[in-house]
Amino acid sequence: SVSYIDSSLFYLKQGLKASENVDIINTVYVLNNIGKTYTYIGKFDSAIAYQILSVKLATKLKAQQDIGKSVLGLAYTYLKNGNFEMALNGFLQAEPLLLEAHSFEEIIGGLETP
Repeated sequence: SVSYIDSSLFYLKQGLKASENVDIINTVYVLNNIGKTYTYIGKFDSAIAYQILSVKLATKLKAQQDIGKSVLGLAYTYLKNGNFEMALNGFLQAEPLLLEAHSFEEIIGGLETP
């Protein structure tokens, strides 16, 4: 329902504000989850914007597993938006990062929306 999604986005954005100055790696997760939530309701431009921020932050932190998770979320958004070329590129980029980090559950279950 709409109220459930609105509540989710509200609390995720509150979590984003809280984590930005305290737990920077958590910020990566929150940005990706905000993107997944926007994907779920079809707001792809917003989803992509948040997920690109997630990828950039994870890359800055050199957190391979988190880069993989963020790229996977972004690839799924591109897939749902019908941008199959960008989706494929993302999936191909995420796979070795997640395999290297032994994140097999992310490869299998990483496409689930919140």
